[in-house]
Amino acid sequence: DGVDTFVECGAGKTLSGMIQRISPNVNIFHVEDVESLHHTLRGLSRGA
Repeated sequence: DGVDTFVECGAGKTLSGMIQRISPNVNIFHVEDVESLHHTLRGLSRGA
């Protein structure tokens, strides 16, 4: 309740896809390498 941001870590985007279908208005970040980690940290620091 009240959760609007999710971070999935690891290979694949299975959980991210399920969350997007269930609740399309949330923020979802996926981390699988250094580049995606930096992208996620930037997004979270902006208050995603």
